[in-house]
Amino acid sequence: MTDISKTIEPKSDQLNSDDLLTGPRTVEITGVNVVSGDQPVHINYKGGEGKPFKPCKSMRRILIMAWGSDGEKYIGQKMTLWCDPSVKWAGYPVGGIRISHMTGLPNDKTMRVMLTETRGKRGAYSVDPLVVSPKQTLSDAEFERFGALINDATTMAELSVIAGKIKDANFDADGGATLRAEYQKAVDVIRASEVVL
Repeated sequence: MTDISKTIEPKSDQLNSDDLLTGPRTVEITGVNVVSGDQPVHINYKGGEGKPFKPCKSMRRILIMAWGSDGEKYIGQKMTLWCDPSVKWAGYPVGGIRISHMTGLPNDKTMRVMLTETRGKRGAYSVDPLVVSPKQTLSDAEFERFGALINDATTMAELSVIAGKIKDANFDADGGATLRAEYQKAVDVIRASEVVL
């Protein structure tokens, strides 16, 4: 597959709704800063590459209702962000970022609130619990199985498929690091053979 989605990513200093056109994104929060200006809350997250999520006032209300007003307590929490194409600015639908799922919701139940949609009009909004699959420990049998797959691979395309399987297995940090080291050895071997050819 030739993925061309990267070619339409907007260049910006923040996460935009256009970044989510290809689908929702679940992020893990690494920091929260409050600054002056129209977008006072900057939420940093793993893999954000310096493009923080700057939630609108309605989404800030959701965050406070779910996690409280202390941004430091958001660190480690996760949420799923999506592009709502119906969000308007100056009367025109331009799209906006909305939160659909969150970890740490009160009683781990769907949170339903009334939010202002337009001046004088409020609407119901729901956020569902985000269920995070627990990481699994890499057993000796799993290491041997994935190790054999990695060692049998002869092309980068084959390794890419194996990388997807490893990601889906959801191993803990130690197991992931162990398999990454094996994976990198195979990458080096394949690249070296390609240079020789």
